Amino acid sequence: MLRRALRTVPVVIILVALGGTAYFGHATGWKLAGGRKASDSNSVVPPKQTKPKVRLATDGNENGSRIEFEDAGSVKAAGIDIATVWQTRLTEQAAAAGEVLFEPTRVARLSARTGGVARRVLKAVGD
Repeated sequence: MLRRALRTVPVVIILVALGGTAYFGHATGWKLAGGRKASDSNSVVPPKQTKPKVRLATDGNENGSRIEFEDAGSVKAAGIDIATVWQTRLTEQAAAAGEVLFEPTRVARLSARTGGVARRVLKAVGD
C-alpha cells in the first residue's frame, strides 16, 4: 500500500505544478513580470494593409480575360513580386506516382451463384 502511495506522488506534484502555472498565467494575463501588454502606448502597431485596386478586363471571348492593376502599388499590395526573365533548360520528363482505375460509375462487381466464369453480360449501360 505504501508503494502505491509513493508511485502517485510524482503525478500529484506534476498536477499541482500545472495547476499553479495555469492559475498564475490566468491571473497575470499570460505575461511574465515586466512584460508589456498589447494596450501599452509603446507597442508596435502593424501597418494598415491596403486592398489592391484590380479590374477584370475581357476581350470579348471567354479565354481572352485578364487582370489589370491600377498601379505598381496595387501589384505590391497583392503580394506579387516581379522578376526579370532568364533562360534555362526545361526538363523533358517528370517522375510522378499515380494509380489507374476504372471509372466507378461504369464498373459493376458481379458475383456468380456458382463457381465459374461469366462469358457474357446481357445488360447495357443504364439498365
